[in-house]
Amino acid sequence: MTTAFLRYRIKQLRKSRKPLPSKSYSDAQSVGIVFTVKGMERHNAVKQFISELKEDGKKVEVMTFLPESTENHEFLFDYFTKKDISITGRVKSQELKDFMDKPFDFLICVDPDPNEYLLFLLAGSPAACRVGRYTENQQPYFELMTAAEETPSAADFMRQLINLIKNLKNQ
Repeated sequence: MTTAFLRYRIKQLRKSRKPLPSKSYSDAQSVGIVFTVKGMERHNAVKQFISELKEDGKKVEVMTFLPESTENHEFLFDYFTKKDISITGRVKSQELKDFMDKPFDFLICVDPDPNEYLLFLLAGSPAACRVGRYTENQQPYFELMTAAEETPSAADFMRQLINLIKNLKNQ
């Protein structure tokens, strides 16, 4: 898919998004996690992050973007590739479509710098609260962002994210 078409489709999805009311972490039941496959450090950090969420009683689902020529470690998580999104921005993968349609209480992007394919997923999600790293150009994709001046390690970044959502209270 060409970048121009994908950016146009992302813009359309952002405009049509109707967010759900958000919940506090203690009231949340479902958590979605998205990330790009990028080495064993991130893979292991995601597994630890999932364990912590499950210990708190959360139902966790994961979708990962698998770039070309990248190994899918352990095949633990559902994944999609750029071939799963058509040139017009239509989702071809039923697994990706089902994931994008789920109204998660929190949808957490554990990539400090998400690629356009993850931004596409985030823009099309009806999640109540999308969580990620603060960067000026990515504000439209997240309701809740953590500031990280330097790119943290995968484990440190996920620790920041979990602390952020655990301290979230309904007003």
